[in-house]
Amino acid sequence: MENENNSPTENSTNNQSSTGVEAKEAHSFDPIMGQLIPTFNFLVFALLAYFFLRGPIRKAMASRKQAYLGLKAEAEKLKREADAQLAEVNQRYGSLEKEVAEIIARGTEDALKERERILEDARALARHIETEAKRIVATELAQARKALQQEIMGSLEKEMISKISAELSGERGQKYSQSLVSNIPQA
Repeated sequence: MENENNSPTENSTNNQSSTGVEAKEAHSFDPIMGQLIPTFNFLVFALLAYFFLRGPIRKAMASRKQAYLGLKAEAEKLKREADAQLAEVNQRYGSLEKEVAEIIARGTEDALKERERILEDARALARHIETEAKRIVATELAQARKALQQEIMGSLEKEMISKISAELSGERGQKYSQSLVSNIPQA
């Protein structure tokens, strides 16, 4: 009942002093509970983890190492194959360049031969055409000469006939015809 008799001011002072002590106790640092036990707990956990996980981790690392070494060996093998293929491609490329040069040289040589053959054929054709033209000209010239001779002979014949007719139309013609008639042998 003493508490009941206390005034409200005293009651609040008691409450404040008891909370102050509790607050001090709550903020005080205990080195055993605050630092040593958690550190010990961590070390125990680390040792247990080391002993239990050491084997599986080693096996996992060993298998990863083997996988890595296998991949490395496979990569080296593929690199050697790629280098061999590259060398083969380079060799083919070099031979292709030589082959292309040979084909171009042969093509040029064949083109020159074909050019010479065509020119020779053209020359032979030109000689043949010239020979044929000369033959045709000679034939036409001979025909023209013959025609001219016939024309000249025909005109000379007409002229001679007209001269002879003119001369024979008179007295001389009668004498000439009588001489011809007298020269005819009698049968």
